[in-house]
Amino acid sequence: MYPKDWDGDVWGETEPEKKAPKEKGELEELEEKGNLEKRNVRPLTKPESYGSPWWSTLRRKEEKKREEKREEKRREERREEKRREEKRREEKRREERERRERRERRERREEREEKRREEKRKKKKLPINMFNPELQNLAYILVTGCKAL
Repeated sequence: MYPKDWDGDVWGETEPEKKAPKEKGELEELEEKGNLEKRNVRPLTKPESYGSPWWSTLRRKEEKKREEKREEKRREERREEKRREEKRREEKRREERERRERRERRERREEREEKRREEKRKKKKLPINMFNPELQNLAYILVTGCKAL
């Protein structure tokens, strides 16, 4: 068995040149700034005990940012849904209030109309019997009194 170096390769073996993964975001920004060479060569890495390669760290950071954005979108959707639900509840309350008010107005109007009808009935129920001598005298006095004025 051959001894292995720090990144797990057997000594003396050659491996094809590994290329750094292309990530959108910070990697492209670094390339644009000139901080990262444009050549696609495997960057130097530290042994596993010292941590992960730099692109993994960037990938984790970008994934964390994406997850935060997703979470913020979810929170915003929940807020929007709560607003919509509150609007629906308010609309239902308003419609119920309007129905109640219309019903009360209708009932009051019906009561007024019923009172008017009752008054008309009362007036109609007082027929004057012109054959009653007292009423005839009263009617005569009223008519002659009005003429005198």
